[in-house]
Amino acid sequence: MLSCCILLWLFPMGAYAQVETKVFEVNDQAGLLAAVTEINAANDGSYAIRLTDDVTLQTKCEFSKNTTTIYGQGHSLTVLSTVRVYNQGTILNLGASNGSDSLIIDGQNTRRTTAMIACTNGAVLNMYSQR
Repeated sequence: MLSCCILLWLFPMGAYAQVETKVFEVNDQAGLLAAVTEINAANDGSYAIRLTDDVTLQTKCEFSKNTTTIYGQGHSLTVLSTVRVYNQGTILNLGASNGSDSLIIDGQNTRRTTAMIACTNGAVLNMYSQR
């Protein structure tokens, strides 16, 4: 029993646990919102959303937890409402940090009284361009 406790003290499980990135492939608003709901419900982790077609968001989309990267793969994300990123520790990456992805964000000249993409309460929003 003592040896087990010593091993756990010397080699804590958390130090070797690696969170796998879960990938969601979405082709419409319903798929995107379902992916975001699952991401927000998870305790922690890193997630990727890959667009497999152009997606139009006609309703609010909120990221409140975890790290998420949206890869456009040459497709566009048209935001007719608002994408909101909030809470300390929440990170939203739009595109690949190394410039290898093409995510097109479009607002279709929609008249707005709020931001198309809002980042508040200590959250982080990274927007990358293709190189």
